[in-house]
Amino acid sequence: EAITAYQRATNTLRTSVERETERSAQAMAREFAAWFDTRRVVIDLTNSSIRALSSPAAILAALQRAEGMFFNKYYASQSTGEFIAARALNPLPPGYQGRERPWYREAAAQRAPILTAPYAEAATGWMVVTLAVPFGHNNGKYLGGTGADPAINRRATSENKPDRHGRG
Repeated sequence: EAITAYQRATNTLRTSVERETERSAQAMAREFAAWFDTRRVVIDLTNSSIRALSSPAAILAALQRAEGMFFNKYYASQSTGEFIAARALNPLPPGYQGRERPWYREAAAQRAPILTAPYAEAATGWMVVTLAVPFGHNNGKYLGGTGADPAINRRATSENKPDRHGRG
């Protein structure tokens, strides 16, 4: 009888832990979706502005307005090869071409927003994901795309700090 009680208690505990793990995973997925959607809206609005702009200086100004909101880095890469960053970047590797990067190619191929898997960013080595969005097509020709790199290691540390009430 003691063995049966032990097995029941173990099964109850295991079931409880599995349920709580599933609930936590679902909550984290919802939080990430909200985090992602907020940044996507900023990129969509910025891209709407960029479509109407022709000069690199005007595109730069639009990127700078959006960058401070959420991103470690915000940039545009045009199909012509011009790469415009919202602020001066750490030196990029020699021969760097934004239009050759996987985020650019995937967004161009999909003709839709994409989110990359985490990777070490070329200039800083920080772990980032890239949210890349095409900013236009003209008669079937891809014009370019914007990319934003929210630093995922920064997000993890800043959101886990306790607030003034000790919660975090």
